[in-house]
Amino acid sequence: LDSTCDFQAHHELAGQVAAVAVVLLRNDRQLLPLKSGRPILVVGPGAVTPVFQGGGSSRLNPRQLDAALDGLRLLAPVLYCEGYGGPDQARQRSEACALAIGQSAVVVFVQLPEGAESEGYDRTSIDLPVEQVELIRALASVNPAVVVVVAHGSALRLREVEPSARAILWTWLAGEAGGTAIAQILFGQVNPSGKLAETLPLELAHNPSFLAFPGTTDRVVYEEGVFVGYRYYDVKKLEVQYPFGHGLSYTRFEYDDLRVSQSNLRNGDTLSLQVSLRNTGLREGQEVVQVYVRDCESSLRRPDQELKAFAKVRLQAGESRELVFDLGERAFAHYVPHLRRFAVESGDFEIRVGASSRDIRLQQVVTFDSLDLTAPPLRADNAVKLWLRDARIGARLHALLAEAGLTEAMSEYQLLVS
Repeated sequence: LDSTCDFQAHHELAGQVAAVAVVLLRNDRQLLPLKSGRPILVVGPGAVTPVFQGGGSSRLNPRQLDAALDGLRLLAPVLYCEGYGGPDQARQRSEACALAIGQSAVVVFVQLPEGAESEGYDRTSIDLPVEQVELIRALASVNPAVVVVVAHGSALRLREVEPSARAILWTWLAGEAGGTAIAQILFGQVNPSGKLAETLPLELAHNPSFLAFPGTTDRVVYEEGVFVGYRYYDVKKLEVQYPFGHGLSYTRFEYDDLRVSQSNLRNGDTLSLQVSLRNTGLREGQEVVQVYVRDCESSLRRPDQELKAFAKVRLQAGESRELVFDLGERAFAHYVPHLRRFAVESGDFEIRVGASSRDIRLQQVVTFDSLDLTAPPLRADNAVKLWLRDARIGARLHALLAEAGLTEAMSEYQLLVS
């Protein structure tokens, strides 16, 4: 058994994974990427001791762990201070502000307290610690070029941070080589291309599970059904901090010319769609093109739209590419309880292509003529007009009424169906 392992190769791979996962949430007036060689202030213990993993069974001791501060020092003159976490928060904040004056940028690493995120329990808040928010505000008052780097395992509320942060980098728990990846992104050696895999809500109370948690002593009822994540926020028409699928780049992408292989579909058909993507910026970058499907009208409660396909594409500056997506019948189906299977309801579907769930660039409607009888079964107490309109039995009922001498033109017929 060959037990040799190329640890350096594994570490480099971890860095590549971290680099493509980091999400650039905000970049006001293109503060990022920072200019190499210009002095910056780095603030926060996370720059020195990375928050790279959660608690519980995932915890491990890496062979090598990159700190962002080390990577940043290779790219620019760096001053560092903790800024928070000590016994005298006011003094730490004051020292950080004094150092921030005159720096080309201030990079603040923020995080939840140790032990706040783990398997086995739930957080009761999605807010950053107050001292970190106050620090960011204070730094912005003496130097507006503030970049906030957020390390975390799940959603946080950044509403109070945004007015003071010209740029926000969302790093997740970036692993053993995340520090180097963050430094490379901040200085533009890597163009950010990550997209949010969850919605960041404005408030904890907006979360679809808010009313169900924490439940009783030994029971929590799962009430969201299919309305989780962006599906819930879309149906409720709720504003969000950052939508599912969001993520900025140091370049720009233009979507154009959505074409579908057919405008009318039947069971068993596959819809092919093509879209043109062009890098209209000045540097190479990657974009995640997302395809959503919206059922324009459904007899059952469905999400407003659902992600059905996506592709990550690397383009040089000025390069264009034609992307092709194939959507099978399942992309238009939903689970029908009385059929006990997934089925498609006849009607119109909107194909939506965009850069996030709320940044839809192109749309086109197709019609699906399905053989599936998805309408809920009728009951004896349903109105007669519903029975007459039902595709399964309506025609037979009309024939029986005609045999009895009742036609639609007669007042007796209108009374029956009113």
